[in-house]
Amino acid sequence: MLIFQDIVKLKKEVFEIVNMKKIKIISLDGKNGSGKSYLSGFLSKNFEYIHLNLDSDRYLIKNHVKYVESIRYINLKNDIKNNIDKDRISLIDGICVQKILDIIRVQPNLKIYVKRLSLSGHWIDGYYFDYNRDVEEILEEDMDEQKSFLEKVMKTNYEHRENIFHEIVRYHHEYRPDINADLIFERHEDVG
Repeated sequence: MLIFQDIVKLKKEVFEIVNMKKIKIISLDGKNGSGKSYLSGFLSKNFEYIHLNLDSDRYLIKNHVKYVESIRYINLKNDIKNNIDKDRISLIDGICVQKILDIIRVQPNLKIYVKRLSLSGHWIDGYYFDYNRDVEEILEEDMDEQKSFLEKVMKTNYEHRENIFHEIVRYHHEYRPDINADLIFERHEDVG
């Protein structure tokens, strides 16, 4: 696994790998808000890859509680097949992307993971993806924080329900996409 903080160096590495290995499918994974869509757009524009953004209306049925259940799998599978038939490279980005590709039995030839880093260099979301801890313990702590915030600050009752955040945390603990990536892009969080 190679780690990059410089987007230009990452771009060069992707170009070399794609040309050397004849890559057809690139997956781009990371937590929501990590910068996946920005990186996908950057690589697609530079190399004319076909960007398949799982958050777009073409693939995602909006207003669902669960992400993986709300994907339009037929559209995704057909678009990937069409790109392969036309000898084009598919760059697929979204949360839980490996699980989604497993469902349609497609394996990416190159896996890229995006991490948000603080200005001090710490992985902002790393706390939730500590694989030495029990996933249910992590989610329970998060629920306690949500409950406290809603009841004390917002003066409203807390009602537990599974959401996309829980799905992302469980996905990371099952698939470990940051560990299983070929390339990692560490993006420093802008402070505005």
